[in-house]
Amino acid sequence: MEKISVIVPVYNTEKFLPRCLSSLENQTYQNLEICLVDDGSTDQSREVIKKYREKDSRIHLYLFPKNEGVSLARNKGIDCATGDYIGFVDSDDYIAPNYYETLLKTMKKEHVKIASASLGKKGHTQTINFSKKGTSLLSTNISVCTNLYTRDLIGEDRFLPHCRFEDAAFSVLMNMKAEKAAISKTTKYYYCPNQEGFMEHNFQTPQTVLDIFEVSEYLQKIVQTPSYERFQKKIKDVQLSLFWSIPRTIDSFYYTLALEPSEIYDLMNHFEVVMNKKYGKITKYKGFQMLKEYHKNELQGLYQNMQEDSCINSFKQKMKTLERKH
Repeated sequence: MEKISVIVPVYNTEKFLPRCLSSLENQTYQNLEICLVDDGSTDQSREVIKKYREKDSRIHLYLFPKNEGVSLARNKGIDCATGDYIGFVDSDDYIAPNYYETLLKTMKKEHVKIASASLGKKGHTQTINFSKKGTSLLSTNISVCTNLYTRDLIGEDRFLPHCRFEDAAFSVLMNMKAEKAAISKTTKYYYCPNQEGFMEHNFQTPQTVLDIFEVSEYLQKIVQTPSYERFQKKIKDVQLSLFWSIPRTIDSFYYTLALEPSEIYDLMNHFEVVMNKKYGKITKYKGFQMLKEYHKNELQGLYQNMQEDSCINSFKQKMKTLERKH
């Protein structure tokens, strides 16, 4: 019976861990290896894990002495996993009892290396060919937690460390490698936003903008290699999807960083020039112009005559400076 390794990064989620671990223990597909990576928790998460491990030999615990972030925790799990398939679950979430049985059956039936659970309505299984014209590399759920991968597909690839959009980078790379994926609409992953956790308040920062650029540049390097150059146009679409979140993030600096409207307008103007130099007049989008107009005054950034690289680098430097102040 083939083994599925489930990787669960854990950081200060003692309140949610019992629900998560119980959902893994009670899977209808029993041949699991549950790899828990404690990422330097300072609460009782480790004690919760030890109690579950005492009664279930499938649970393995790996420790980081300090918090390294979800990417490195997942990478540690991949390195330690021995299964034929690899899945990911966040420790504040949980899964349906038939989750991995359904995904594995879907994978085998459709002859694919990625099976994804739908977060939407139930229905028939859908197979996606990422090489096909008109199909987006974002057609599956961008969260790796909704996917099951074959071990050989992941190979030596790992998550970008210390990057808040690690799921996007990893998922897009896997979709290009696999070329096809199947989406099952008969099982469910239960995403539970943790109000006390990282996700709820740390995304409205300058580092978020820098991480978007990091993922974009990472994907750009990959798509320049012969194996993936046919995906260049699709990668550009992914990059644009990521970049569209930047104006909202900059707008939030009025509240999170107490920036003056003139400073926000300057950042918006600089970002607009960066995008127009690299992608054309995409920032004519009405929503962006409305955000920019909201902060408008007499200040005008002088970026039009900059070369593309200089313009991008100076914008990123502004974000780094704001992040240090933040």
